[in-house]
Amino acid sequence: MTDARLFGMWESDPSDATAIEQYGRVRRHFFESGDLTYTICSDAVDRVIRLTFFVDGDTITTQQASSPREDQTKYTIEGSGRLALMHDGIVSRYRRVT
Repeated sequence: MTDARLFGMWESDPSDATAIEQYGRVRRHFFESGDLTYTICSDAVDRVIRLTFFVDGDTITTQQASSPREDQTKYTIEGSGRLALMHDGIVSRYRRVT
């Protein structure tokens, strides 16, 4: 099962200082195929991690082929349209790019 509201690209919300400090600037691109690219943005070279994902209720489960293990993150789409992810006690927010 998947949540079509996730499809597209999301980037770190620049107003979310805690998440920027914890994770840096990142982009998440959710594809209908169940693929997910996680890009860590830097001034020098962006680092891209390729994952797969599926959604069950309010949980996104991801897996990276090169390091097989499932990782689960709670999520919600806020009234403002931002994507809020809750992982390891940290809430990070993302705004839709596309």
